[in-house]
Order: sequence, then C-alpha cells, then structure tokens
Amino acid sequence: MDTAKKYLRFNDALQEYAGKTAAWLSFLLVLVICIDVFTRYLLSISFVALQELEWHLFAVIFLLAAGYTLRNGEHVRIDVFYQRYSERTRHKLNLWGSALLLIPFAWVMIYYSYDFLMASVSVGERSPEAAGLPARYILKGVIPLSMIVLILEGLAQFTGSFIWLKENGGE
Repeated sequence: MDTAKKYLRFNDALQEYAGKTAAWLSFLLVLVICIDVFTRYLLSISFVALQELEWHLFAVIFLLAAGYTLRNGEHVRIDVFYQRYSERTRHKLNLWGSALLLIPFAWVMIYYSYDFLMASVSVGERSPEAAGLPARYILKGVIPLSMIVLILEGLAQFTGSFIWLKENGGE
C-alpha cells in the first residue's frame, strides 16, 4: 500500500507540473494572439509562423492538460448521473472506467501516434508554408507524451479507487 500511495503522490506532482505548464503556455498563447492581432490589423503585416504558433500552442495546452483535468474532476462525463451515485459506486466506476476505457484508449493513441511521429521525424517535417514553423514533429511528439501522462493519471485513478474500496469494505 505504501508503494501505491507513493505512486499517487508522484502522479499528483507530475499532473500539477503538467497543469502549470499548460497554464503558462496559455499565457504565452494569449500574448502570441495579441501580437498577431496587433501586427495584422494595426500594422497590416501577417506572419504565417505566428499564426501556426497559435494552433501549435493550443494543441500542446489541450494535450498536456488532459491528465491534470482528469485528476481535478473537470473532464466531461455525465454528471447528471455521476453526482447521484454513492461514493462507493463512483469509485467503482472510476476503477473500471480507467481499466476498461481510459488506459486502453490511451495505449491505442500511443500505438498509432508513434508511427505518425516517426514518419514526421524521418522526413524532418516542417510547415508546408515557406515562412511557417520548422520541426512540426515536435508538436506530433506531444501526442504520445500526453497519452503517457494520461495513462499515469488513469493508473492513479484506478489505484486510488482500489485503495478506497479496499479500505472502505468495497469488493
């Protein structure tokens, strides 16, 4: 049990780091958008790389924050039903949902995104626009990384629910 609780503490720190990173990237995204709007509408200058950076940052924020959002109970689920369940039933749902849905889905994403990433790395993929961003494979590398972080949170959800059920007479 001590090892499981150490893992939960490690995962909490990891998810907090990912969440804070996403928060700072959100701040950076707002700055990039402001600069883009200023240069485009006030100076009549447009930068393709700046526009691409906006959606790159948004994608990284979305992907990195997935585990953090799940840990804090902010993921979309059918709360109309979930909130009415007993704590025991919610832990059972979290345990089985993590084991049967979340973790397998994230593994499938890693499996398919790996070849996607390797193909991008092998050709040194960059923006199709001449003035666009180089190294698009970095963005594609965030996909499997974020799924690993999400799996770690899924394992933490599973472990936390298992411990709760064991300590509170669950099955």
